Amino acid sequence: MTRLVDEVPARLFHHCFDAAYRVFHQYGSSVVKTAVCSVMYIGGMACAWESVSDLDGWGSNPFRTLLRVFEYGHWLLGMDDEQLYLF
Repeated sequence: MTRLVDEVPARLFHHCFDAAYRVFHQYGSSVVKTAVCSVMYIGGMACAWESVSDLDGWGSNPFRTLLRVFEYGHWLLGMDDEQLYLF
């Protein structure tokens, strides 16, 4: 459990920040931050779910599907009134 809490967020951050910066830096730091935070949030929730998945009712991790979407290079994002939203 300690490894899950200590190492996974750091690895997620460094891995996704490098990629997000490379792709989105021309759109500004807020876009890079939104991309990184979305991966960190969904990755963190997926890890938290896995840590309790052996309890009754927690077997199927719904965040795995979202992680697969990110792995394929897609980002569930929308824009409204010049504001980015993560779906």
